[in-house]
Amino acid sequence: MPFFQIIVAEDYRKPTNDKQNLPTWQEVQQFRTWPPYQVSDPVYPFNNSSVEDFTVGVSKCDLNKAGYCNGPLKPGSTYRFKIRAYTTRDKHSETNWSQGIETDPDNTAFLVGIIIPIVLIVVVIVLVLAARR
Repeated sequence: MPFFQIIVAEDYRKPTNDKQNLPTWQEVQQFRTWPPYQVSDPVYPFNNSSVEDFTVGVSKCDLNKAGYCNGPLKPGSTYRFKIRAYTTRDKHSETNWSQGIETDPDNTAFLVGIIIPIVLIVVVIVLVLAARR
């Protein structure tokens, strides 16, 4: 029975075919640009259908826990994906990398930069109106 893995990378130029085991999500956290890593142990997902949806980056991962984890992706980054199929435990083949897919940016600083001045203006207006009475 074949097994499959999802491989994720920001830096997709690093080779993966010659590596039996790729880094985990926890191990790539130390890099500014994440090299290829696998999100899970090999699995056979097609138990009840010929199609399987898989969402990358949805698990909460403990940085101190060993093993593979489908941890969150960085905001505002471009990732590529590929699938590795195993025919035996030590023989595999991989698809080509997907086109780049960008995650949503982190707009926290932008929103705070807008909300704080608006709140301050409202507070000043309330204080001025209260002082006139």
